[in-house]
Amino acid sequence: MEIHGYFTRKGLNLNAKLSAGASLTITRIVAGSGVITDVKAAVSLPQPKQELEVNTPEQTGNTATIPVTLMAAEAAENYSLTVLGVYAKDPDAGEILYKVYKLDGPVSIVAGSRMVLRFYLEETVSEEAGVETPGSPAGVITEEVFNPVREAVQKTAAPTRGVTVPAAELPAYLKALPRLLTEQLTIHTEGTVTEPLELTGFYGSGSITITADTLGNCTVTDVVSASNCAVPVILDKLAFEDSGKAADTFYKAVVAGANMRNFTLEACSLTGNGTGRAFLVTNSRGRLHQCTITGFENAVCSWTYSIVGVDGITASGNSIGAHLYWGGIMILCDNTPQLLGGASNSNFGGLLICNSAVV
Repeated sequence: MEIHGYFTRKGLNLNAKLSAGASLTITRIVAGSGVITDVKAAVSLPQPKQELEVNTPEQTGNTATIPVTLMAAEAAENYSLTVLGVYAKDPDAGEILYKVYKLDGPVSIVAGSRMVLRFYLEETVSEEAGVETPGSPAGVITEEVFNPVREAVQKTAAPTRGVTVPAAELPAYLKALPRLLTEQLTIHTEGTVTEPLELTGFYGSGSITITADTLGNCTVTDVVSASNCAVPVILDKLAFEDSGKAADTFYKAVVAGANMRNFTLEACSLTGNGTGRAFLVTNSRGRLHQCTITGFENAVCSWTYSIVGVDGITASGNSIGAHLYWGGIMILCDNTPQLLGGASNSNFGGLLICNSAVV
């Protein structure tokens, strides 16, 4: 990830004052979404999302390096990070938008997650006057510092627990689960699920597996919607049948995942009616293993910087097999059919790897 800084018109005016020996006073740095086409004319970010922690700058000669920390846990909502706005104090005009940093690509920020990003912003200042910031936050720990601690903690495996929940009660059971999972939870189920199945916002050191004893023991006739989960989610030996309800959803998919750390379908069957999508993920990591996919307009979709691994798949009667969009990656492993049972694949800015061949 690269960032490039651009002065606003008011920032250029302030920069002229700084060259005369004034001190640069940073008042706040803000993360935002959206696109700024005319940076010079900008006076604020179009879509401000959260203020960042500004650490003590380090100065070498006329260059001050300002460490800035973004903590997703402090975000009020999910957003796509595209710009950083540096606000400074002008001795004549008060607080101004001094500079805009643009990212070379959007970064998905999931509110409440443990993602921490560190930016190092370089500013040219007077060697004598330097730069002043709001202060260094106490107790901030970044990914580079926390990773060794996390790895040590994760060496101790989370405990396992199994429960049995009738299929008709499964949607309510999942909604009632605490979002923090510290155990490897396996939910055994049987029967028919006729309501939307939602898995949203789970995090922690555990995982969720929903499984039937054998394929055909549990049938899902409504859609599965998984989103914003930092724990692995596995659906095992479930039979998904498109009853037409997928057409009314945003992604038009029988099984859809957004912002998922690891979303897996294991030994499942997905049966369509000639329309819609079987499996779709966006901003996620997904896998399909030993599944059957028949009768869909799109079999497997990898969107928006997702990575999907597909292996051991049986597929037929689909119009389009693999569907790639805006940076999505799909890897068809081993003997997986390269068209996933479709007449063709569809690629709009993605990457398809078929049995060691890049397409």
